[in-house]
Amino acid sequence: MRKVLLYWLFAIESCVMFSQNSTDCSNFQGIGYDCHINMCDPSDWYLVFSDEFNGALLDTTKWQLRPWGAGSFGNTQEYNKLSNAIINNGVLQIIAKRETIYDKAIPWLPDNEILPDCIQNLRYFTFSSSNIWTKEYYSYGKYEARIKIPKGKGFFPAFWLYSDNPWNEIDVFEFWNEKTLGIFDASKLSKVHHMTVHYDYDHDGQTNMCEDSYSGVDFSQDFHIYTVIWEKNKIQWYVDGSLVREYYSHYDFIVPDNSPQPVECDIYALYESLKFYQRRRVYPRKPMNIILNFAIQSNNDSPNNETILPAQLEVDWIRYYQKVASVDTIINNQSAMPLSDYFSNELTGNTIVFDGVYNVSIGENIELTALDSIVLKQGFHVHNGGYSKIKIVHEQ
Repeated sequence: MRKVLLYWLFAIESCVMFSQNSTDCSNFQGIGYDCHINMCDPSDWYLVFSDEFNGALLDTTKWQLRPWGAGSFGNTQEYNKLSNAIINNGVLQIIAKRETIYDKAIPWLPDNEILPDCIQNLRYFTFSSSNIWTKEYYSYGKYEARIKIPKGKGFFPAFWLYSDNPWNEIDVFEFWNEKTLGIFDASKLSKVHHMTVHYDYDHDGQTNMCEDSYSGVDFSQDFHIYTVIWEKNKIQWYVDGSLVREYYSHYDFIVPDNSPQPVECDIYALYESLKFYQRRRVYPRKPMNIILNFAIQSNNDSPNNETILPAQLEVDWIRYYQKVASVDTIINNQSAMPLSDYFSNELTGNTIVFDGVYNVSIGENIELTALDSIVLKQGFHVHNGGYSKIKIVHEQ
């Protein structure tokens, strides 16, 4: 077994010497580094999570209803139920219906509390659907699913990744009502693929975001494979294997025209002195749940008499792959892998051994993925409020 020197993206904050904020969609932050970092991982992809939906019922060891409650409010209005997520001939169907339900939007708030949409918490819902989340969190990797979306005014289907505190989200796709000159345009339904990145970098409890979209085919007419590859240096969106968006974490401003160039892999210091880059402030950094849902828009965007219900979002399969380095790794103490609040704390390898005192404290997370074995010797502790995920994977 050989000991491997590890370069952790989250461990380079000590290299940061200067920052300067900007306010556009890119939300760049000037960062000076005095070290070399390689952010790319050439390792192979390994399947870590999948659901082929071949059983008779939704697998509730993998999936749960939206954790913060069944009722929606604000820009959506459906009441979510697990019973609206069914398996039919190897396909997950998330079904939206017209039905009246009287319940709280947020279960832990009083009945008569007025929510931000100016309606009391206990209310009538006139639509039902489902909003399912994986029970596990997943970090950098490849997420993809084969999905057929529904079509109709007021429909808001989505495949996305999310965690809060801070707001941390990648939207693989969202489809909603489209407008021309501010007026609903039925000819654009199911044709505009929205892809948004969120990260609450100022920790004010509100999302900071950068959205992009393009007009394509009518995606409701057939199944399509939607893919997001989320890595430390970039996020890529694909549809049916074709790249439709790239979003880089770091840019190098090249003289003399000062044109920004995305950093593919390597960040270098200049002759052991500072080198300045621009880093996107809106860039997800923490593990997230995988989410599938079919929401119903509210107010003027609500379904009309031409909207056909029931309707369904159909998912043939969903998969998550992670890169696993085929090396052996020994962690002897906390300083060999310092845990960060800013980045996903993941370690991969053929064999991983923790041999020494190592603590995962309240609010901290660590994810270990190996091809062969993971050995946690005496001294490794996950304390109350800490989170660890340990998995052995095999090539598919």
